[in-house]
Amino acid sequence: LPPPRGILFFGPPGTGKTWIATCLAKECGMLMFKLSGKIFHWYYGATERFVEEVITLIEEASPCILFIDEADALFSARGTLQEHETTRRVKNMFLEYLGSEERNATVILATNRPLDLDPAFLNRYSRIGNIIPILYPDFKARLEVLKVQTCVVKKAVSYTHLRAHETSLQLVCRL
Repeated sequence: LPPPRGILFFGPPGTGKTWIATCLAKECGMLMFKLSGKIFHWYYGATERFVEEVITLIEEASPCILFIDEADALFSARGTLQEHETTRRVKNMFLEYLGSEERNATVILATNRPLDLDPAFLNRYSRIGNIIPILYPDFKARLEVLKVQTCVVKKAVSYTHLRAHETSLQLVCRL
C-alpha cells in the first residue's frame, strides 16, 4: 500500500493532531520534518531561500513526512489585504512542490481553521488527498486514554488499588 501524498488534519486545539502525525511517522518508520506556519523572515529573499532549502532537504531524505503545523498561517486564502508579496511567493512555491509528480514525501497539514486555507491546496487530489477531522474524544475515549497514560502507575501500585480509583478517573473524564 503506497503512502498517501497528502493529509489534512483539522480540529479544535488540543485534540492531538501533532501527536497523531508523530505516531504515524514512527509507525511507518519514516523520518518526519516539522515546519510551523511561522517561517517568514525580515530580510528580502530569506524566506524563499529557506523554503527552497527545506524542499531540497526533504526530497533528499525521501521517503519521509513533512508535517506543517498551523497550516492556515502559511496557506491562507490568496488575495486578502494582509497578504504580502513574500507570502504569495512562498504559497506558490509550496503549491508547485505539492503538485509535483516527482514528490516522494508525504505532506501532513494540521490546522484549527480549515475554512481559512487557500482552496488551491484542497481542490487537487494530488496535493492533499485525505482530509481527516480530529475531534475531542468522548467520555469513554477519555477514560481509555487516562487508563493507558496511567498504566505506569500499575507497576508501582497493585491493580486492585488502581481499580478502586477508577471512579476518580471517571470523575476526571467528566470534566
